[in-house]
Amino acid sequence: MLVLDSGGISYLAARSGEALAAIRVFTRQGLWPPTIPTAVLVESLTGNPGRDATTNRLLKGCRSIQPYLRCWLAAQHCSGPQLDGVPPSTTW
Repeated sequence: MLVLDSGGISYLAARSGEALAAIRVFTRQGLWPPTIPTAVLVESLTGNPGRDATTNRLLKGCRSIQPYLRCWLAAQHCSGPQLDGVPPSTTW
């Protein structure tokens, strides 16, 4: 089992040659997709779709994220009701 911290997510989401090679190795060894703890998601995402694009791309390939978290990730790209006085980046 491969468990990523926020540094691992950032490194792999950058999609450098080394990161892609690491993903191929993890896949060959049966360690891919990784497990992402909920606290790491909170630490890794900013709520800004532009800045989070590469991270979201990586996270969408992680089948081990619980379904409600996948829905939350998808909802970050949809407009919807916002809480009064709370910036959209902090609305859950």
